[in-house]
Amino acid sequence: ERKIPVEVTMRPVTRAPEIFAPPSLEKPQPSSPSPPPEAAQPSPEEQAKEARRLFRLGQMRMQSGDLTGAIEAFREALGLLPTYREARLSLGAALIRAGKFAEAEQELLLLVESSPTPGALFNYALALRGLGRTGEALEVVDRILAEHPDYARAYLLRGELLEAETAFAEAAESFLDAYQADTTLHLALYRAARAFDLAGQREKALHYYRAFVSRPDRVPLPLREQVWARISYLEGLHEGPG
Repeated sequence: ERKIPVEVTMRPVTRAPEIFAPPSLEKPQPSSPSPPPEAAQPSPEEQAKEARRLFRLGQMRMQSGDLTGAIEAFREALGLLPTYREARLSLGAALIRAGKFAEAEQELLLLVESSPTPGALFNYALALRGLGRTGEALEVVDRILAEHPDYARAYLLRGELLEAETAFAEAAESFLDAYQADTTLHLALYRAARAFDLAGQREKALHYYRAFVSRPDRVPLPLREQVWARISYLEGLHEGPG
């Protein structure tokens, strides 16, 4: 028998349509609003008042020995009022006392360039000395004394700077100038005598050692005993062997 082939109807294979998700209509939310909302700002008067409060706080902290806290308070005061001269001067002083001479030099240089008062120049010279820049410090001190010849503390600093340069005789004269400018600086007589002693000027050293111990009420006992021992030694040298 002849078989009749079976006709097979081929149906096209249909695929499920790919589903494309429509883009989200929601906008991404930023982490913070843009532009930022307006906030009330303190008035210049309020900022100045707060700066003064921080300045007083810094002074109290420095007096109590809290140099880190004092530096922080002075910096905050200057952040509110950058032209606050007293705060910058005190900041420089606190940095010097903390041994941060490079930071002190930067702060005080700003002050010296804008308002070169004797106090600002004096602290600037101290910062330079702390950095080992003795010659520059001497120039600053001489600048102070040229304009303020009665500034006793500047003479003291000048004497110490000259001692560091081993210019002992000149240092002694600066210590005497300090005493003449302010006779309450009795220790300046000792510093002068010691500098003359180091310079090998025995007679002048003896004279000022004696002047120093002539006021025992102003000389602590341990130092007084030390000076008398030095006087006896120098007198023995002066008299020579018997």
